[in-house]
Amino acid sequence: MRPPLERSPSSMSSAAEQPQPLTDIEYKLLLVAYIHTQPDDALNKGRIISTLFASAGPVGNNPASMPQLLSELKVDNVSQIESAVNDFALNAKKDFIIALKRTRTSIINALPPDFPAGSREESDIAVKPVLSSIAKKVQAMQAAAKEAPPPPVKAGEEPLGPVPAPLVRAMIWQPPIVFTHAQKLGRDTSRNLTMLFDGDLVFGAGMLMYRIRVEDRQVRVTHYEMYGELRVNEDATYPIGQRIVIGRGSKADHQRPDQDADMSSRGLSRLHAAVTVSMSEQLNMLMFELVDLGSTNGTPVWWNDPQGAPPVAMQSRQVLDNAHGRSLATPIAGGEAWLSAGSMLYRVTIDGGVMEISHHGTNLQGLAPIAPRLHSVGTALTIGRDPALAHPVDAEHPGATGLSRKHVTLNVQDFGGGKLHLRVDDHSSNGTTVWWNPPPSA
Repeated sequence: MRPPLERSPSSMSSAAEQPQPLTDIEYKLLLVAYIHTQPDDALNKGRIISTLFASAGPVGNNPASMPQLLSELKVDNVSQIESAVNDFALNAKKDFIIALKRTRTSIINALPPDFPAGSREESDIAVKPVLSSIAKKVQAMQAAAKEAPPPPVKAGEEPLGPVPAPLVRAMIWQPPIVFTHAQKLGRDTSRNLTMLFDGDLVFGAGMLMYRIRVEDRQVRVTHYEMYGELRVNEDATYPIGQRIVIGRGSKADHQRPDQDADMSSRGLSRLHAAVTVSMSEQLNMLMFELVDLGSTNGTPVWWNDPQGAPPVAMQSRQVLDNAHGRSLATPIAGGEAWLSAGSMLYRVTIDGGVMEISHHGTNLQGLAPIAPRLHSVGTALTIGRDPALAHPVDAEHPGATGLSRKHVTLNVQDFGGGKLHLRVDDHSSNGTTVWWNPPPSA
């Protein structure tokens, strides 16, 4: 991740004039202004703007919408967008103001959820102060880039070269790893979210980011700065089931947060959010509850689904991994079995010598489905992300989280008379769970 802007105290005359990070909505509008500076025949600007504001999370953090947005902008990754917008904002002069005016006109037709619904006049009233804030912040960054003093050079050392230009970044950062789901709590949305998860999530609170992981039956909290820089030596652990409150308390507070940031942390409320990690006894899976405690800026959260459970009751379940053994060989009843590999949930059905592999589970809800595949019974089949496999999963598919290139091999033998025998061999880094019903005589 790129470092945050570091300012010399002498480079600006007062704290009020120092560059401030853009909010997420300001950064999106700045991106719209940049799009308006591109040649009219190069991009479908209206479609790009609609895609941008249809995304449910900050720029770069919505796994469902980002591939389409990158394709529309004809770039390979989010860093290229950031670089282009950064150069535009720090070097544009008159065309920057013109682009903001064009943004004011076009944005009325593609308003984000942050703005109130209503007439064009009401929308314009909401848009104008945001564009004014963008102009002031970017002008301060331009001045900072121009006035930044050269780095000191010690005797006998070579000059370090020009000072890097400040980065025009949104206040909402990107988490350090890719997650399948993104949602924002608070303000005009729900303040509560309870979900099954894979034991690793990230949520934001003001200018800070908190990563919650379950390790050895303990909940570990790791701190990051707004742009993803790890705050070393600040990890804390809590028992599963404890409610962990995040905020920036003071000695006068009657209720101090468990994770107490220093008072200078901008955008962080005194009691900002609370997270509780528990174990669902019914499903034997980890669950988190995140509550926004009435914060000013809301709480974005990212997480992955756990290895899924089948939506039907199955009598037998076995985990295949280093701890429990890598292979399973068992008779099955009803011509049906289920496998959980990474974030993918597979249903295996056998009928008339044909084996069908299909995808199910809430972990793929709202995502592009993968078409069922038919295979001959009696042939070993490997599932994973390797494109050379008979049943590959695209590595970019959001459901492929945690799926190894060659994750699991399965083989079903049909001995006739309803006698089916299932063999599963795990080759993955994080294990495979199998569910099935044994025949009555087993």
